[in-house]
Amino acid sequence: MKIRLIYLSLGIVFAILILSIVFTQFQRETILHESSQRNLPEGVKVRIGKGSVGDIEYSPDGTVLAVATSIGIWLYDASSYEVRTLLTGDNYGIASISFSPDGQTLAGGGADRIVYLWDVATSRRKQSFVGHTRGIFKVFFSRDGKTLASVCIHDTNLWDVTTGTHKDRFHGYHALGNTLWLNGDGVTLASGSNKNIHLSDPNTKEEKQTLKGHKKNVKSLSFSSDGQTLASGSWDTTIRLWNVGTGEHQKTLKGHKKSINSVTFSPDGRLLASASRDDTVRLWDVDAGKLKYTFKKHTADVKHVAFSADGKTLASWSYDHILHLWDVVAGKHKKAITGHIASISSVSFSSDGQTVAIGASKEVLLWDTIEGIHKKTFTGHKGAVDCIAFNPNGPTLASGSVDETIRIWDAVTGRRKKTIKGHVSEKNIYSHIRSVAFSPNGKILASSSNDRTIRLWDARTGRHKKTITGHTDAVRSYYIQSRWKYPRKWEWHK
Repeated sequence: MKIRLIYLSLGIVFAILILSIVFTQFQRETILHESSQRNLPEGVKVRIGKGSVGDIEYSPDGTVLAVATSIGIWLYDASSYEVRTLLTGDNYGIASISFSPDGQTLAGGGADRIVYLWDVATSRRKQSFVGHTRGIFKVFFSRDGKTLASVCIHDTNLWDVTTGTHKDRFHGYHALGNTLWLNGDGVTLASGSNKNIHLSDPNTKEEKQTLKGHKKNVKSLSFSSDGQTLASGSWDTTIRLWNVGTGEHQKTLKGHKKSINSVTFSPDGRLLASASRDDTVRLWDVDAGKLKYTFKKHTADVKHVAFSADGKTLASWSYDHILHLWDVVAGKHKKAITGHIASISSVSFSSDGQTVAIGASKEVLLWDTIEGIHKKTFTGHKGAVDCIAFNPNGPTLASGSVDETIRIWDAVTGRRKKTIKGHVSEKNIYSHIRSVAFSPNGKILASSSNDRTIRLWDARTGRHKKTITGHTDAVRSYYIQSRWKYPRKWEWHK
């Protein structure tokens, strides 16, 4: 009897635990769904996800975390990390953001070549600056907040924030590691060019210093808050610290296993955070030149890092689509913000139209089209997912990737049923899978590749049935007509 009671008690506890987990997940997905539906464009029923992230930054007073994405700028409350609002431009998303020193204005720029300024308190757009001929990838306020710099690949523009007028233009090719130090009207432009870093004065158009030492291309640059120190991250996996006044190399920080994507100083300049392709975020003691912490929650390339105004919290964004928050003092993980997904490469609807599959980076995401809620994530591909297709005759999904494989998934359980290999790489030609399609009866799966072939597979067993040749270049897309019957008659279309 006692044993039965023990088993019954354990069963009840287990049931309560499961219900608690389900309720928490439901609650989280509901909050995510509601927050992602802010400022929907006219005619749009549901927004899936919050867009891929291009930049992150805390406000100077530490109350707001701004996340620049492919659909606009999401403003989060830095205490609860709940969404406050979504700021949008005219056409495209925002690639770079910058708060004014007083925190009242947020600037953003992106692919539409326009610089936008928003009032942070009211979320209203204040003004726009037009003048770039290419997409903008960096914006910066001067320390006094009177000047804004915006950078594209061929020039840097300086704007008078008070009058809304154009002040000056600095021509010259800038690498993506470009950054600026602005102290009032005194400007230093730091730009990476292959292995070297160039310090220039955009006002006089003269180069001040050329910093040499990296063995591979410079990927990221960051000035300390006093403008005296410059940090550079490189493909050579190292971070170098430089004296801006003399151009002297001060320290080299080593520890990352792959190239550095982003570096940024803490507000007091004592710490440096770095994000790398090795999936880690690292925190460095600048004075000692030593590693303090290594943060390992991310499962893909870490692209961006940003300190809170008090320097106690660090935010990091990765291609695993998760925005992680870290306690800098304790060296511990604080919170994860989900909902932002990577750039979408492919989309496919289920036959009933109630589920949409999205290829984003190395994953396949399933979303409910009625509620706009994330249902499942399929992981396993080693490269970006380039194409996906639902089977019209059952809950099966196929995905093709640049990792040269096709994976068959159970769309209900998320279980991988088959991995199909067969497209063949040749010299200088990799057999990336470019398109997948099921026959109308769902029994045959077709795939096309860079290897110039179309291959037919048994959709249930994954067994190869036929190879169609004749193309002289990569087959990127096609469809199977409804009258298609294997093997007597087939048609394909590029």
